[in-house]
This record gives sequence, C-alpha cells and structure tokens, in this order.
Amino acid sequence: MGSLVVTPKSAEEMKFLLDLLERLGISAHLLSEEDEADFLAKHELTEAGKDFLEHRVQAALQQKNRKAWKEVQAATSSKYNWPKN
Repeated sequence: MGSLVVTPKSAEEMKFLLDLLERLGISAHLLSEEDEADFLAKHELTEAGKDFLEHRVQAALQQKNRKAWKEVQAATSSKYNWPKN
C-alpha cells in the first residue's frame, strides 16, 4: 500500500485520524517536519494521480445509497464530542 501524509490542525484531529486509521486496519506513524517535507517533495501528485482521484470521486458520487454529509458529520461529531457549528 502507498502512503498518505496528513497534517492535522489540532491534537483532537490527530487523535480522530489515528483512531480512524486503526479501525480501518491501516498502520500510521508520525513524521518529523524534515521527513514530511522530503516525502512531499518526492511524491507530489501527478496529473495521472489527479485524474484517478477525480474518477474515484465521481464514482463515489454516483452511489445511490451513500450517506449525506450532514449524517456523517453528525455521527462523527457526537462520537468525538466536537462543538456544534
């Protein structure tokens, strides 16, 4: 499997992401700022990668039984005690 670099905006967001990845069975570890910069420089998203992601998004949007964003946000918000908007 490939890698994904995410920079959380807060400790709560980091905990949420690590918990989510663990539940999905995906290993995760933290990178130093230098390692992160090196990784991003080596793995910049190509046009082929952008096209792939665009097609995946379009396919996901075509699913008939997908949940609305409000449903997903409400469930996640209550689970992690996020403040109401």
